[in-house]
Amino acid sequence: MKIQLSYGVLQKTVLTTTKLTESDLKSENNASENTVMSGGNGRKGSSGLLPSLNRIRIQHCFKAARPTIGEAILKRASNNRCEMRILMSRLTDQQIELMGKQFYMLIAYSVENIERVEMIQQHARTLGETYAALCRLGFRPDYFTSLADAAIAECVKLDGGTHKSTYFFNRCETLLAWSQLIGTIFTSVRDGYYSRVRYQRRFVFKIYLFFFSN
Repeated sequence: MKIQLSYGVLQKTVLTTTKLTESDLKSENNASENTVMSGGNGRKGSSGLLPSLNRIRIQHCFKAARPTIGEAILKRASNNRCEMRILMSRLTDQQIELMGKQFYMLIAYSVENIERVEMIQQHARTLGETYAALCRLGFRPDYFTSLADAAIAECVKLDGGTHKSTYFFNRCETLLAWSQLIGTIFTSVRDGYYSRVRYQRRFVFKIYLFFFSN
């Protein structure tokens, strides 16, 4: 029996994914890597982040994407959360433009390498590390939830009902496909953020010991 999932249910799925603790993030990454290495069902050629049909849906949808989708994601996240609006007001126009481009490039890279989960995770972690610098402006890791939800919504919009005549390109399945991809991306983004924050704390602690231990 085919289960039709609502938008809210899928958003809760991503919400849960992006709210993982640091230990959960490590377990999630290890599980994903083990799945790819083992080929899921024991078949060596079955590696990949998503089922083949979902990969097709995502790649087909993203053909309609423009670089401005990154700015749209930031705008949607800001409209949905007042704390995000406060953070964005503290950034320069150049910083906001750069963030938008980074989100577009992150999603585009992930779509292009959708069968290479390790590459997607590494690219996402690298981007996540840059967000540690925004802590002083009030950025919090739970903002990744709002950004992930906004990214899903904007990516689903790319479908635009263009596949009504094609039975497997329905809205719900497109939503599920993007939720799976974006959820995985932002898990790694958040992992990279935490990694950088821990590094900065260790660095500051070493400086403190150097100057005040004697």
